[in-house]
Amino acid sequence: MPQQTCWLANEQQTLLGGIRLRPHLTPPFEQHNGHIGYNTRPSQRGKGHATCMLALALNEARQYGLSRVMLTIDGENPASVRVIEKNGGRLDWQRVDPETGEMLFCYWIEL
Repeated sequence: MPQQTCWLANEQQTLLGGIRLRPHLTPPFEQHNGHIGYNTRPSQRGKGHATCMLALALNEARQYGLSRVMLTIDGENPASVRVIEKNGGRLDWQRVDPETGEMLFCYWIEL
């Protein structure tokens, strides 16, 4: 599946995080990963980098003509919930992943 991957680095070219945008969902992404996924370097968490990366990715999603995007969270991750909710995300569903036993949470952001 085609996806766009972008990286966030500081002035010293230290990698702070990355984000992936999938303009079209196909299995298994439509159920488990959604349109956007992101990671932040552990030492850089809690500094607003993920919130900023997600806002930029939402602008890019609009350029693809998407009217809304899906993001999922595997397991308990209150920091990721805050990032998504700060960008307008609303919880759509939650369920137990039959393969891992972890909770899965699905959020949608209207564009």
